Amino acid sequence: MTLYNNTIDSHFTLAMAPGVPGLGNGVTDGAATPLQGQDGSTGAPAGKTPSPFGGIFPFLIIFMLLIMFLPMLAGRKEKKRKAELLASISKHDRVQTVGGVIGTVVDVRGAEIVLKVDESTNTKIRFARASVQQVLKKAGAPEPSSDIVEPAVAATV
Repeated sequence: MTLYNNTIDSHFTLAMAPGVPGLGNGVTDGAATPLQGQDGSTGAPAGKTPSPFGGIFPFLIIFMLLIMFLPMLAGRKEKKRKAELLASISKHDRVQTVGGVIGTVVDVRGAEIVLKVDESTNTKIRFARASVQQVLKKAGAPEPSSDIVEPAVAATV
């Protein structure tokens, strides 16, 4: 029983420590006055009250807003690039779709394109224009050279 009473007494004693405002020990809260040091100064220049946020707070807010809006700017740039790619698709272009199908554009009809995917069977497939991922070769562009120079292999005797 004494241990229980000592615990309550120690908490009560800490809460009633002298100089702690608002605990009924004779010290007033002083909510309207800033905290004072031992010499009575508030730490702020004469005639000014200290800022509750400090001088770095506005810069921190601006920095956080920039970080939030940067991905939007990158997305806008990518969307513009994709729109230019889709607008430039013409007949005889070699394209790859999002699904990985590679073919030659035979016809462009508004929001659809017709790709020839097999030369031997003359297989044609209709796709949505937006499904084109990249243009592999523009019509009339020179064929990439397939002249690969192999290094000479030294014969050992």
